Amino acid sequence: MTLKRQVRFLTVLSISLNLLVQFFMFSFILLSGDIETNPGPCVENSLDIVHINIRSIRNKIDSLLYLVQDFDILCFTETHLDTNISNDSLCIEGYNSCFRKDRNSYGGGVMIYIANAIRAGRRYDLEPNNAEILWIEIPQSTSSLLMCIPSTKF
Repeated sequence: MTLKRQVRFLTVLSISLNLLVQFFMFSFILLSGDIETNPGPCVENSLDIVHINIRSIRNKIDSLLYLVQDFDILCFTETHLDTNISNDSLCIEGYNSCFRKDRNSYGGGVMIYIANAIRAGRRYDLEPNNAEILWIEIPQSTSSLLMCIPSTKF
C-alpha cells in the first residue's frame, strides 16, 4: 500500500470513528430522558413582546395581523405618523390599547399596542417632551412593570 493510500485510509477511518462516537454520544443523551429537543424557558404568566422597526405603519396594518398574533405587547419604531392619522385607523384585533408618540409622516415615531387581557397605562410624567419615548406601566399583583420604548433617533 502506498503512503498516499495509507493516509487516505487513515483519514476515512478517523472520520468514520468520529461519526460513530458522535452517534453513540447523541444516542446516550437521548436515552437519558431529561433532554428536551427545543429547550427554553417555561414560564407561566409571562409577557411575549415583539419590537419591529416598521418604517411607516399606515400601509402595513393588515400584514401585521398574521405576524403578531402570538404576542402580548407590540412595539414599533419609525411609525411615520402624525396627528392627522387617528388611532381608529390603526386598530389591530385583539389589542385594545394603542399608545403612540409621533414625530411627522416623513420619519420617526413610536407606538405600543397592548393585548386586551393586559391592563396598562401611559406614564406621561416619565416622558421628556422633546424625545420619542413611551413609558407604559403594567400593574401586577405586588408590583408594577415599567416599559420604555425609545426611538432610534432623538
